[in-house]
Amino acid sequence: MDMKFADITHMQLKRSLDQIHGVNSARSVNSGLSNQIYVGVPNVADACYSHDMNGNTHFSKPWRHNSAGNYYQQGAPAYDNGNVATQPNKFDAILQVKDAMLQEKESVILKLRLQVASLQHQIQEGDAALRQVMSTHYGGISKSSSSSSNDRSLDLETQRKIHDLEQMLGKVENNLEETKAQAAREKSHSEEKVKKLENLLKSREHTLTEGSKKYKVCTERLEKYKKRVESLERYLGGLPTVEESNKLKTEADILGVERENMIVEINKIKDKLETKTKALKEKQNELDKEMEKSSHLEREVQKLKEDVLKLEKSKVELGSSERDRLEDLEFEIVRLKKEKEDAARMLSASDRRAKQQQERLQAEVENLTQQLSEGEERIETLRKDMLMKQQTANKVHTAMMNLSSQNQQLMEQKLTLQDKVKVLEKAQGNFKDEAVACARLHRETFAAVQDIKAVSQVLIQTAEGNDPNLSALLGVTTEPNEDSVNKLTDAKTSVEQTNRKIIEVRKLRQDIDELRTIISNRYAESIGDNCTTH
Repeated sequence: MDMKFADITHMQLKRSLDQIHGVNSARSVNSGLSNQIYVGVPNVADACYSHDMNGNTHFSKPWRHNSAGNYYQQGAPAYDNGNVATQPNKFDAILQVKDAMLQEKESVILKLRLQVASLQHQIQEGDAALRQVMSTHYGGISKSSSSSSNDRSLDLETQRKIHDLEQMLGKVENNLEETKAQAAREKSHSEEKVKKLENLLKSREHTLTEGSKKYKVCTERLEKYKKRVESLERYLGGLPTVEESNKLKTEADILGVERENMIVEINKIKDKLETKTKALKEKQNELDKEMEKSSHLEREVQKLKEDVLKLEKSKVELGSSERDRLEDLEFEIVRLKKEKEDAARMLSASDRRAKQQQERLQAEVENLTQQLSEGEERIETLRKDMLMKQQTANKVHTAMMNLSSQNQQLMEQKLTLQDKVKVLEKAQGNFKDEAVACARLHRETFAAVQDIKAVSQVLIQTAEGNDPNLSALLGVTTEPNEDSVNKLTDAKTSVEQTNRKIIEVRKLRQDIDELRTIISNRYAESIGDNCTTH
Protein backbone atom coordinates (compact mmCIF):
# COMPACT_ATOMS: atom_id res chain seq x y z
CA MET A 1 0.00 0.00 0.00
CA ASP A 2 2.85 2.36 0.85
CA MET A 3 4.69 1.54 -2.37
CA LYS A 4 1.52 2.12 -4.37
CA PHE A 5 1.00 5.50 -2.68
CA ALA A 6 4.65 6.39 -3.35
CA ASP A 7 4.32 5.44 -7.02
CA ILE A 8 1.15 7.52 -7.37
CA THR A 9 2.78 10.47 -5.62
CA HIS A 10 5.88 10.09 -7.80
CA MET A 11 3.75 10.10 -10.95
CA GLN A 12 1.84 13.17 -9.78
CA LEU A 13 5.07 14.99 -8.97
CA LYS A 14 6.53 14.06 -12.35
CA ARG A 15 3.40 15.34 -14.08
CA SER A 16 3.52 18.61 -12.10
CA LEU A 17 7.24 19.03 -12.86
CA ASP A 18 6.59 18.49 -16.57
CA GLN A 19 3.79 21.02 -16.43
CA ILE A 20 6.01 23.52 -14.56
CA HIS A 21 8.80 22.99 -17.11
CA GLY A 22 6.30 23.52 -19.91
CA VAL A 23 5.10 26.78 -18.36
CA ASN A 24 8.69 27.88 -17.82
CA SER A 25 9.62 27.17 -21.45
CA ALA A 26 6.49 28.96 -22.67
CA ARG A 27 7.34 31.98 -20.56
CA SER A 28 10.98 31.92 -21.70
CA VAL A 29 9.78 32.04 -25.31
CA ASN A 30 7.64 35.07 -24.52
CA SER A 31 10.35 36.80 -22.47
CA GLY A 32 11.35 38.99 -25.44
CA LEU A 33 7.88 40.49 -25.61
CA SER A 34 7.54 42.54 -22.47
CA ASN A 35 3.97 43.51 -23.13
CA GLN A 36 2.76 39.88 -23.76
CA ILE A 37 3.89 38.21 -20.51
CA TYR A 38 0.52 38.34 -18.81
CA VAL A 39 -2.31 37.16 -20.98
CA GLY A 40 -5.56 38.91 -20.33
CA VAL A 41 -4.16 41.83 -18.35
CA PRO A 42 -6.43 44.75 -19.31
CA ASN A 43 -5.45 48.33 -19.86
CA VAL A 44 -5.30 51.11 -17.31
CA ALA A 45 -9.08 51.42 -17.02
CA ASP A 46 -9.43 47.64 -16.29
CA ALA A 47 -6.36 47.31 -14.03
CA CYS A 48 -6.33 45.64 -10.62
CA TYR A 49 -7.05 48.91 -8.95
CA SER A 50 -7.82 52.31 -10.32
CA HIS A 51 -7.56 55.83 -8.98
CA ASP A 52 -10.50 58.16 -8.89
CA MET A 53 -10.43 61.98 -8.90
CA ASN A 54 -10.68 62.16 -5.09
CA GLY A 55 -7.47 60.18 -4.61
CA ASN A 56 -9.20 57.00 -3.26
CA THR A 57 -7.65 53.70 -4.33
CA HIS A 58 -10.06 50.86 -4.94
CA PHE A 59 -9.62 47.36 -6.35
CA SER A 60 -11.60 46.03 -9.26
CA LYS A 61 -12.77 42.45 -9.69
CA PRO A 62 -10.46 39.76 -8.23
CA TRP A 63 -7.68 38.25 -10.29
CA ARG A 64 -7.04 34.51 -10.58
CA HIS A 65 -4.02 32.45 -11.45
CA ASN A 66 -4.57 29.48 -13.75
CA SER A 67 -2.42 26.43 -14.34
CA ALA A 68 -0.59 27.99 -17.30
CA GLY A 69 0.80 30.79 -15.14
CA ASN A 70 -1.49 33.46 -16.61
CA TYR A 71 -3.79 35.87 -14.83
CA TYR A 72 -7.39 36.55 -15.66
CA GLN A 73 -10.07 38.67 -13.99
CA GLN A 74 -13.36 37.24 -12.81
CA GLY A 75 -16.27 38.73 -14.70
CA ALA A 76 -14.00 40.63 -17.13
CA PRO A 77 -13.98 40.04 -20.91
CA ALA A 78 -11.13 37.97 -22.33
CA TYR A 79 -8.34 39.79 -24.18
CA ASP A 80 -6.05 38.36 -26.82
CA ASN A 81 -2.29 38.28 -26.59
CA GLY A 82 -0.71 41.55 -27.56
CA ASN A 83 -3.67 43.70 -26.57
CA VAL A 84 -1.51 45.64 -24.15
CA ALA A 85 1.23 46.03 -26.73
CA THR A 86 -1.17 47.66 -29.18
CA GLN A 87 -1.85 50.58 -26.86
CA PRO A 88 0.58 53.51 -27.13
CA ASN A 89 2.94 53.93 -24.23
CA LYS A 90 5.59 56.60 -23.82
CA PHE A 91 7.52 54.65 -21.22
CA ASP A 92 8.17 51.32 -22.97
CA ALA A 93 11.75 51.24 -21.74
CA ILE A 94 10.71 51.52 -18.07
CA LEU A 95 8.00 48.92 -18.53
CA GLN A 96 10.47 46.55 -20.23
CA VAL A 97 12.87 46.91 -17.29
CA LYS A 98 10.04 46.25 -14.84
CA ASP A 99 8.85 43.28 -16.88
CA ALA A 100 12.39 41.91 -16.96
CA MET A 101 12.58 42.23 -13.17
CA LEU A 102 9.22 40.48 -12.85
CA GLN A 103 10.40 37.70 -15.17
CA GLU A 104 13.53 37.27 -13.09
CA LYS A 105 11.45 37.03 -9.92
CA GLU A 106 9.12 34.62 -11.65
CA SER A 107 12.05 32.43 -12.64
CA VAL A 108 13.26 32.48 -9.02
CA ILE A 109 9.77 31.46 -7.88
CA LEU A 110 9.72 28.65 -10.44
CA LYS A 111 13.11 27.46 -9.20
CA LEU A 112 11.76 27.48 -5.66
CA ARG A 113 8.76 25.50 -6.86
CA LEU A 114 11.05 22.95 -8.48
CA GLN A 115 13.13 22.73 -5.33
CA VAL A 116 10.03 22.28 -3.21
CA ALA A 117 8.71 19.65 -5.63
CA SER A 118 12.01 17.80 -5.55
CA LEU A 119 12.07 18.07 -1.76
CA GLN A 120 8.56 16.71 -1.65
CA HIS A 121 9.57 13.86 -3.92
CA GLN A 122 12.63 13.12 -1.81
CA ILE A 123 10.57 13.27 1.37
CA GLN A 124 8.10 10.83 -0.11
CA GLU A 125 10.91 8.54 -1.20
CA GLY A 126 12.41 8.82 2.28
CA ASP A 127 9.05 8.09 3.83
CA ALA A 128 8.62 5.09 1.58
CA ALA A 129 12.10 3.84 2.38
CA LEU A 130 11.53 4.53 6.07
CA ARG A 131 8.28 2.61 5.98
CA GLN A 132 9.96 -0.21 4.16
CA VAL A 133 12.78 -0.21 6.68
CA MET A 134 10.32 -0.08 9.56
CA SER A 135 8.28 -2.93 8.11
CA THR A 136 11.33 -5.01 7.44
CA HIS A 137 12.76 -4.10 10.86
CA TYR A 138 9.68 -5.06 12.87
CA GLY A 139 8.87 -8.04 10.66
CA GLY A 140 12.33 -9.52 10.68
CA ILE A 141 13.35 -9.35 14.33
CA SER A 142 13.16 -13.14 14.50
CA LYS A 143 15.39 -13.55 11.45
CA SER A 144 19.03 -14.24 11.52
CA SER A 145 21.62 -11.67 12.53
CA SER A 146 23.03 -11.66 9.01
CA SER A 147 20.40 -9.04 7.99
CA SER A 148 21.45 -6.61 10.78
CA SER A 149 24.24 -5.21 8.62
CA ASN A 150 21.73 -4.45 5.86
CA ASP A 151 19.46 -2.77 8.39
CA ARG A 152 22.28 -0.62 9.66
CA SER A 153 23.18 0.39 6.14
CA LEU A 154 19.56 1.23 5.44
CA ASP A 155 19.36 3.25 8.67
CA LEU A 156 22.50 5.14 7.77
CA GLU A 157 21.19 5.82 4.30
CA THR A 158 17.88 6.96 5.78
CA GLN A 159 19.64 9.23 8.24
CA ARG A 160 21.73 10.67 5.44
CA LYS A 161 18.63 11.31 3.36
CA ILE A 162 16.85 12.90 6.31
CA HIS A 163 19.90 15.08 6.95
CA ASP A 164 19.94 16.12 3.29
CA LEU A 165 16.24 16.83 3.43
CA GLU A 166 16.70 18.97 6.53
CA GLN A 167 19.48 20.92 4.82
CA MET A 168 17.36 21.42 1.73
CA LEU A 169 14.39 22.40 3.90
CA GLY A 170 16.60 24.94 5.71
CA LYS A 171 17.68 26.35 2.36
CA VAL A 172 14.07 26.51 1.23
CA GLU A 173 13.06 28.23 4.46
CA ASN A 174 15.96 30.67 4.09
CA ASN A 175 14.96 31.40 0.50
CA LEU A 176 11.37 31.72 1.61
CA GLU A 177 12.34 34.21 4.34
CA GLU A 178 14.42 36.19 1.86
CA THR A 179 11.58 36.14 -0.64
CA LYS A 180 9.09 37.30 2.00
CA ALA A 181 11.46 40.04 3.18
CA GLN A 182 12.07 41.17 -0.39
CA ALA A 183 8.33 41.05 -1.10
CA ALA A 184 7.66 43.09 2.05
CA ARG A 185 10.31 45.64 1.06
CA GLU A 186 8.99 45.89 -2.46
CA LYS A 187 5.45 46.12 -1.14
CA SER A 188 6.33 48.93 1.28
CA HIS A 189 8.31 50.69 -1.43
CA SER A 190 5.42 50.30 -3.86
CA GLU A 191 2.93 51.56 -1.27
CA GLU A 192 5.11 54.59 -0.53
CA LYS A 193 5.48 55.23 -4.22
CA VAL A 194 1.72 54.88 -4.73
CA LYS A 195 1.08 57.32 -1.86
CA LYS A 196 3.54 59.80 -3.34
CA LEU A 197 1.93 59.41 -6.73
CA GLU A 198 -1.52 59.88 -5.17
CA ASN A 199 -0.37 63.06 -3.41
CA LEU A 200 1.25 64.25 -6.63
CA LEU A 201 -1.93 63.46 -8.55
CA LYS A 202 -4.01 65.37 -5.98
CA SER A 203 -1.73 68.39 -6.25
CA ARG A 204 -1.80 68.14 -10.04
CA GLU A 205 -5.58 67.85 -10.00
CA HIS A 206 -5.77 70.88 -7.70
CA THR A 207 -3.45 72.79 -10.05
CA LEU A 208 -5.51 71.63 -13.01
CA THR A 209 -8.71 72.81 -11.30
CA GLU A 210 -7.17 76.21 -10.58
CA GLY A 211 -5.91 76.40 -14.15
CA SER A 212 -9.39 75.55 -15.44
CA LYS A 213 -10.88 78.29 -13.25
CA LYS A 214 -8.29 80.81 -14.50
CA TYR A 215 -8.94 79.69 -18.07
CA LYS A 216 -12.69 80.18 -17.53
CA VAL A 217 -12.12 83.67 -16.09
CA CYS A 218 -9.83 84.57 -18.99
CA THR A 219 -12.42 83.25 -21.44
CA GLU A 220 -15.12 85.39 -19.83
CA ARG A 221 -12.83 88.44 -19.96
CA LEU A 222 -12.05 87.68 -23.59
CA GLU A 223 -15.77 87.48 -24.41
CA LYS A 224 -16.30 90.78 -22.58
CA TYR A 225 -13.52 92.44 -24.56
CA LYS A 226 -14.90 90.97 -27.78
CA LYS A 227 -18.30 92.53 -27.05
CA ARG A 228 -16.59 95.83 -26.26
CA VAL A 229 -14.65 95.68 -29.53
CA GLU A 230 -17.89 94.97 -31.41
CA SER A 231 -19.56 98.01 -29.79
CA LEU A 232 -16.52 100.14 -30.67
CA GLU A 233 -16.64 98.84 -34.23
CA ARG A 234 -20.32 99.78 -34.46
CA TYR A 235 -19.50 103.23 -33.05
CA LEU A 236 -16.62 103.59 -35.49
CA GLY A 237 -18.97 102.62 -38.31
CA GLY A 238 -21.03 105.76 -37.54
CA LEU A 239 -17.94 108.00 -37.64
CA PRO A 240 -16.87 109.61 -40.95
CA THR A 241 -14.27 107.91 -43.01
CA VAL A 242 -10.96 109.41 -44.09
CA GLU A 243 -12.46 110.52 -47.41
CA GLU A 244 -15.40 112.18 -45.68
CA SER A 245 -13.05 113.85 -43.20
CA ASN A 246 -10.86 115.12 -46.04
CA LYS A 247 -13.96 116.34 -47.85
CA LEU A 248 -15.14 118.22 -44.74
CA LYS A 249 -11.67 119.66 -44.33
CA THR A 250 -11.67 120.81 -47.97
CA GLU A 251 -15.10 122.38 -47.52
CA ALA A 252 -13.87 124.14 -44.39
CA ASP A 253 -10.85 125.46 -46.30
CA ILE A 254 -13.09 126.66 -49.15
CA LEU A 255 -15.42 128.36 -46.67
CA GLY A 256 -12.41 129.95 -45.02
CA VAL A 257 -11.22 131.31 -48.37
CA GLU A 258 -14.72 132.56 -49.15
CA ARG A 259 -14.83 134.16 -45.71
CA GLU A 260 -11.54 135.94 -46.40
CA ASN A 261 -12.83 137.12 -49.79
CA MET A 262 -16.05 138.32 -48.21
CA ILE A 263 -14.08 140.16 -45.53
CA VAL A 264 -12.05 141.86 -48.30
CA GLU A 265 -15.23 142.77 -50.19
CA ILE A 266 -16.83 144.08 -47.00
CA ASN A 267 -13.75 146.19 -46.34
CA LYS A 268 -13.94 147.53 -49.90
CA ILE A 269 -17.65 148.26 -49.51
CA LYS A 270 -16.94 149.96 -46.17
CA ASP A 271 -14.29 152.11 -47.83
CA LYS A 272 -16.67 152.90 -50.66
CA LEU A 273 -19.40 153.69 -48.12
CA GLU A 274 -17.08 156.02 -46.29
CA THR A 275 -16.20 157.70 -49.59
CA LYS A 276 -19.87 158.04 -50.52
CA THR A 277 -20.64 159.29 -47.01
CA LYS A 278 -17.96 161.93 -47.37
CA ALA A 279 -19.29 162.91 -50.77
CA LEU A 280 -22.81 163.01 -49.33
CA LYS A 281 -21.62 165.20 -46.52
CA GLU A 282 -20.00 167.50 -49.06
CA LYS A 283 -23.21 167.54 -51.06
CA GLN A 284 -25.11 168.24 -47.85
CA ASN A 285 -22.78 171.10 -47.12
CA GLU A 286 -23.26 172.40 -50.63
CA LEU A 287 -27.00 171.97 -50.19
CA ASP A 288 -26.85 173.90 -46.96
CA LYS A 289 -24.90 176.60 -48.70
CA GLU A 290 -27.42 176.64 -51.53
CA MET A 291 -30.23 176.81 -49.00
CA GLU A 292 -28.55 179.69 -47.31
CA LYS A 293 -27.99 181.28 -50.67
CA SER A 294 -31.65 180.63 -51.60
CA SER A 295 -32.81 182.14 -48.33
CA HIS A 296 -30.54 185.06 -48.96
CA LEU A 297 -31.99 185.40 -52.46
CA GLU A 298 -35.49 185.11 -51.04
CA ARG A 299 -34.70 187.87 -48.64
CA GLU A 300 -33.31 189.93 -51.49
CA VAL A 301 -36.39 189.10 -53.61
CA GLN A 302 -38.58 190.11 -50.72
CA LYS A 303 -36.61 193.28 -50.39
CA LEU A 304 -36.85 193.83 -54.10
CA LYS A 305 -40.61 193.24 -53.94
CA GLU A 306 -40.81 195.84 -51.26
CA ASP A 307 -38.73 198.10 -53.40
CA VAL A 308 -41.00 197.35 -56.37
CA LEU A 309 -44.04 198.19 -54.34
CA LYS A 310 -42.42 201.33 -53.26
CA LEU A 311 -41.50 202.03 -56.83
CA GLU A 312 -45.04 201.33 -58.03
CA LYS A 313 -46.28 203.68 -55.46
CA SER A 314 -43.81 206.22 -56.64
CA LYS A 315 -44.07 205.13 -60.30
CA VAL A 316 -45.82 208.23 -61.29
CA GLU A 317 -43.05 210.22 -59.91
CA LEU A 318 -40.24 208.17 -61.60
CA GLY A 319 -38.86 208.85 -64.99
CA SER A 320 -37.85 206.63 -67.88
CA SER A 321 -34.50 205.69 -66.37
CA GLU A 322 -36.09 204.46 -63.26
CA ARG A 323 -38.55 202.42 -65.29
CA ASP A 324 -35.77 200.68 -67.17
CA ARG A 325 -34.05 199.95 -63.93
CA LEU A 326 -37.26 198.55 -62.56
CA GLU A 327 -37.73 196.27 -65.54
CA ASP A 328 -34.20 195.05 -65.17
CA LEU A 329 -34.85 194.29 -61.58
CA GLU A 330 -37.99 192.36 -62.45
CA PHE A 331 -36.13 190.41 -65.10
CA GLU A 332 -33.38 189.72 -62.58
CA ILE A 333 -35.99 188.54 -60.09
CA VAL A 334 -37.51 186.15 -62.66
CA ARG A 335 -34.06 184.82 -63.53
CA LEU A 336 -33.18 184.30 -59.88
CA LYS A 337 -36.45 182.45 -59.33
CA LYS A 338 -35.66 180.12 -62.22
CA GLU A 339 -32.19 179.53 -60.86
CA LYS A 340 -33.68 178.91 -57.46
CA GLU A 341 -36.13 176.37 -58.86
CA ASP A 342 -33.40 174.69 -60.91
CA ALA A 343 -31.09 174.54 -57.88
CA ALA A 344 -33.93 173.17 -55.76
CA ARG A 345 -34.68 170.47 -58.36
CA MET A 346 -30.99 169.58 -58.70
CA LEU A 347 -30.59 169.49 -54.93
CA SER A 348 -33.64 167.27 -54.46
CA ALA A 349 -32.48 164.94 -57.27
CA SER A 350 -28.94 164.66 -55.85
CA ASP A 351 -30.38 164.19 -52.37
CA ARG A 352 -32.65 161.46 -53.67
CA ARG A 353 -29.78 159.72 -55.51
CA ALA A 354 -27.54 159.97 -52.43
CA LYS A 355 -30.25 158.49 -50.21
CA GLN A 356 -30.90 155.66 -52.68
CA GLN A 357 -27.20 154.89 -52.96
CA GLN A 358 -26.81 155.01 -49.19
CA GLU A 359 -29.76 152.65 -48.71
CA ARG A 360 -28.35 150.28 -51.34
CA LEU A 361 -24.93 150.32 -49.74
CA GLN A 362 -26.45 149.74 -46.30
CA ALA A 363 -28.46 146.77 -47.66
CA GLU A 364 -25.32 145.33 -49.24
CA VAL A 365 -23.38 145.84 -46.01
CA GLU A 366 -26.13 144.16 -43.99
CA ASN A 367 -26.30 141.26 -46.46
CA LEU A 368 -22.53 140.80 -46.44
CA THR A 369 -22.48 141.06 -42.63
CA GLN A 370 -25.17 138.39 -42.37
CA GLN A 371 -23.28 136.14 -44.81
CA LEU A 372 -20.08 136.72 -42.85
CA SER A 373 -21.75 135.77 -39.54
CA GLU A 374 -23.31 132.68 -41.13
CA GLY A 375 -19.91 131.67 -42.58
CA GLU A 376 -18.26 132.19 -39.22
CA GLU A 377 -20.93 130.07 -37.53
CA ARG A 378 -20.49 127.31 -40.11
CA ILE A 379 -16.72 127.42 -39.76
CA GLU A 380 -17.00 127.32 -35.97
CA THR A 381 -19.39 124.35 -36.19
CA LEU A 382 -17.06 122.52 -38.57
CA ARG A 383 -14.12 123.28 -36.32
CA LYS A 384 -15.96 121.86 -33.31
CA ASP A 385 -16.99 118.76 -35.29
CA MET A 386 -13.41 118.25 -36.45
CA LEU A 387 -12.11 118.64 -32.91
CA MET A 388 -14.69 116.20 -31.50
CA LYS A 389 -13.96 113.67 -34.24
CA GLN A 390 -10.24 114.01 -33.66
CA GLN A 391 -10.72 113.46 -29.93
CA THR A 392 -12.98 110.46 -30.59
CA ALA A 393 -10.44 109.02 -33.02
CA ASN A 394 -7.69 109.44 -30.42
CA LYS A 395 -9.84 107.72 -27.77
CA VAL A 396 -10.67 104.88 -30.15
CA HIS A 397 -7.00 104.47 -31.06
CA THR A 398 -6.05 104.37 -27.37
CA ALA A 399 -8.82 101.84 -26.65
CA MET A 400 -7.71 99.69 -29.58
CA MET A 401 -4.11 99.75 -28.34
CA ASN A 402 -5.26 98.73 -24.84
CA LEU A 403 -7.44 95.97 -26.24
CA SER A 404 -4.56 94.73 -28.40
CA SER A 405 -2.20 94.57 -25.41
CA GLN A 406 -4.86 92.87 -23.26
CA ASN A 407 -5.61 90.41 -26.05
CA GLN A 408 -1.88 89.60 -26.30
CA GLN A 409 -1.72 89.01 -22.54
CA LEU A 410 -4.80 86.78 -22.68
CA MET A 411 -3.30 84.78 -25.54
CA GLU A 412 -0.08 84.29 -23.54
CA GLN A 413 -2.08 83.21 -20.48
CA LYS A 414 -4.09 80.82 -22.65
CA LEU A 415 -0.92 79.23 -24.08
CA THR A 416 0.57 78.95 -20.57
CA LEU A 417 -2.58 77.24 -19.28
CA GLN A 418 -2.60 74.88 -22.26
CA ASP A 419 1.03 73.92 -21.54
CA LYS A 420 0.17 73.30 -17.88
CA VAL A 421 -2.80 71.14 -18.88
CA LYS A 422 -0.56 69.09 -21.21
CA VAL A 423 2.03 68.61 -18.44
CA LEU A 424 -0.69 67.51 -16.01
CA GLU A 425 -2.17 65.09 -18.54
CA LYS A 426 1.29 63.64 -19.17
CA ALA A 427 1.94 63.27 -15.41
CA GLN A 428 -1.46 61.60 -14.97
CA GLY A 429 -0.61 59.12 -17.74
CA ASN A 430 2.74 58.34 -16.04
CA PHE A 431 0.92 57.75 -12.74
CA LYS A 432 -1.49 55.33 -14.38
CA ASP A 433 1.39 53.37 -15.96
CA GLU A 434 3.26 53.16 -12.65
CA ALA A 435 0.06 52.14 -10.87
CA VAL A 436 -0.45 49.32 -13.40
CA ALA A 437 3.16 48.15 -12.87
CA CYS A 438 2.75 48.24 -9.06
CA ALA A 439 -0.51 46.29 -9.33
CA ARG A 440 1.23 43.71 -11.50
CA LEU A 441 4.05 43.39 -8.94
CA HIS A 442 1.52 42.96 -6.11
CA ARG A 443 -0.28 40.25 -8.06
CA GLU A 444 2.98 38.39 -8.69
CA THR A 445 4.00 38.64 -5.02
CA PHE A 446 0.57 37.46 -3.89
CA ALA A 447 0.71 34.53 -6.34
CA ALA A 448 4.20 33.57 -5.09
CA VAL A 449 3.04 33.61 -1.46
CA GLN A 450 0.01 31.48 -2.37
CA ASP A 451 2.23 28.98 -4.20
CA ILE A 452 4.63 28.74 -1.26
CA LYS A 453 1.65 28.26 1.04
CA ALA A 454 0.28 25.49 -1.18
CA VAL A 455 3.66 23.73 -1.28
CA SER A 456 4.00 23.95 2.51
CA GLN A 457 0.51 22.48 2.91
CA VAL A 458 1.40 19.62 0.56
CA LEU A 459 4.58 18.93 2.53
CA ILE A 460 2.70 18.97 5.85
CA GLN A 461 0.00 16.65 4.50
CA THR A 462 2.60 14.28 3.09
CA ALA A 463 4.60 14.31 6.32
CA GLU A 464 1.47 13.57 8.34
CA GLY A 465 0.70 10.63 6.08
CA ASN A 466 -2.41 12.17 4.56
CA ASP A 467 -3.24 12.39 0.88
CA PRO A 468 -1.85 15.64 -0.57
CA ASN A 469 -4.11 18.26 -2.10
CA LEU A 470 -3.79 17.68 -5.85
CA SER A 471 -4.88 21.23 -6.80
CA ALA A 472 -2.20 22.71 -4.51
CA LEU A 473 0.31 20.11 -5.70
CA LEU A 474 -0.29 20.91 -9.38
CA GLY A 475 -0.27 24.71 -8.81
CA VAL A 476 -3.95 25.25 -9.62
CA THR A 477 -5.45 28.04 -7.48
CA THR A 478 -8.84 27.33 -6.02
CA GLU A 479 -11.78 29.62 -6.39
CA PRO A 480 -11.41 32.69 -4.13
CA ASN A 481 -13.82 32.84 -1.24
CA GLU A 482 -15.89 35.85 -0.29
CA ASP A 483 -13.23 37.10 2.12
CA SER A 484 -10.54 37.28 -0.59
CA VAL A 485 -12.97 38.93 -2.98
CA ASN A 486 -13.77 41.59 -0.41
CA LYS A 487 -10.05 42.04 0.20
CA LEU A 488 -9.41 42.75 -3.46
CA THR A 489 -12.52 44.83 -4.12
CA ASP A 490 -12.68 46.98 -1.01
CA ALA A 491 -11.19 50.40 -1.81
CA LYS A 492 -11.42 52.05 1.60
CA THR A 493 -9.63 49.53 3.85
CA SER A 494 -6.07 49.35 2.49
CA VAL A 495 -4.68 49.08 6.04
CA GLU A 496 -7.02 46.16 6.81
CA GLN A 497 -5.95 44.44 3.59
CA THR A 498 -2.29 44.81 4.56
CA ASN A 499 -3.00 43.41 8.02
CA ARG A 500 -4.84 40.45 6.51
CA LYS A 501 -1.94 39.73 4.20
CA ILE A 502 0.46 39.92 7.16
CA ILE A 503 -1.76 37.45 9.04
CA GLU A 504 -1.67 35.10 6.04
CA VAL A 505 2.13 35.33 5.88
CA ARG A 506 2.35 34.61 9.62
CA LYS A 507 0.06 31.63 9.15
CA LEU A 508 2.36 30.44 6.37
CA ARG A 509 5.31 30.75 8.76
CA GLN A 510 3.39 28.72 11.32
CA ASP A 511 2.83 26.04 8.68
CA ILE A 512 6.54 26.05 7.92
CA ASP A 513 7.34 25.79 11.63
CA GLU A 514 4.92 22.89 11.88
CA LEU A 515 6.62 21.26 8.91
CA ARG A 516 9.99 21.77 10.60
CA THR A 517 8.64 20.21 13.80
CA ILE A 518 7.30 17.19 11.90
CA ILE A 519 10.64 16.66 10.15
CA SER A 520 12.49 17.02 13.46
CA ASN A 521 10.19 14.47 15.10
CA ARG A 522 10.70 12.10 12.19
CA TYR A 523 14.42 12.54 12.48
CA ALA A 524 14.31 11.95 16.24
CA GLU A 525 12.18 8.83 15.80
CA SER A 526 14.57 7.55 13.17
CA ILE A 527 17.54 8.11 15.48
CA GLY A 528 15.67 6.39 18.32
CA ASP A 529 14.83 3.41 16.11
CA ASN A 530 18.41 3.16 14.99
CA CYS A 531 19.59 3.24 18.58
CA THR A 532 17.08 0.51 19.52
CA THR A 533 18.16 -1.58 16.56
CA HIS A 534 21.78 -1.26 17.47
